[in-house]
Amino acid sequence: MQKLTLNKAAKEAKIAKSTLLEAIKSGRMSAPKNDKGHYAIDPSELFRVFGQKPVFEKNENHKENHNKTSNIQDNTKALEDRLEMLEKERNREREQLTDQINDLRNRLDKAEGERTKLTALLTDGRAKRTNSPKKGIWSRFLGK
Repeated sequence: MQKLTLNKAAKEAKIAKSTLLEAIKSGRMSAPKNDKGHYAIDPSELFRVFGQKPVFEKNENHKENHNKTSNIQDNTKALEDRLEMLEKERNREREQLTDQINDLRNRLDKAEGERTKLTALLTDGRAKRTNSPKKGIWSRFLGK
């Protein structure tokens, strides 16, 4: 198991080095010194005291995390491609429906024009005579 230096341990725990030194000196945390006289902090001890996961544990799982990330990226790409295809299909259907609506409007306008013409043909458009008293046949014949 890889040991952490004081500096790396402080960064991993997201605390000041002085706080880490204080925990070691007070006995809350054990940290032996290495051959060079530097503290060699066990990541599990750091985790026990400060509740942070050590960096190296993340690195051990790096390959697994990379694979998961790669799978997520692949799935995301597949979903983006599917979404793009669906959007193209929706736009094509929208264009077809718009064309159909325009065609139906044109047909309706033509039918309205034809209906108006037919109504005019069927309706007597001549002015109606005013009600004048009926003349007898002799009056009409003689022009009176």
